[in-house]
Amino acid sequence: MSCKNEDGFTFLEVVLSLLIIGIILVPMLNLFYGSQQRSDRSTETTIAVNLAQEIMEEKVAQDPAVIEANPDSWAEFEDNPGYFYQVEVTKNNELLNLYTIDIRVQYRVGGITQNLEISTYSAGR
Repeated sequence: MSCKNEDGFTFLEVVLSLLIIGIILVPMLNLFYGSQQRSDRSTETTIAVNLAQEIMEEKVAQDPAVIEANPDSWAEFEDNPGYFYQVEVTKNNELLNLYTIDIRVQYRVGGITQNLEISTYSAGR
C-alpha cells in the first residue's frame, strides 16, 4: 500500500495565487496613489481660494482709490509660504467712481505653478 499525503498546496498553486494577487494589487495601488494626488491638489487649491478671498475682503473694506496695489510683483503670504499674490485696482468709470479689484494667487502643486484669479467691483467713497 502506498500512502500519499495530499494535504496542503503545491508550489505551483502558491505561485499562481501570488501572481493573481499581484495582478489585482498593482492597479489598486495606482488608484490610491492617483486619489492621493488629486486630494493634495484639491487641498492646495482650496487654500489658494481662501487666501484670495481673505485679501479680497481686506481690499473691499478699503476705499479703492487708496488701495495699495502690486500688479507687477508678487507678495508672499506671511502665514502661508509658497503662496504669492498680486493686487490690481483699475478705475472703470469716472462718473460712477467704479473700480475693479483683481486678486491673483500663485502656488505650486506637484511641481507645477498654478494661478488663480478673483475679481470684484467696488464703488469709491
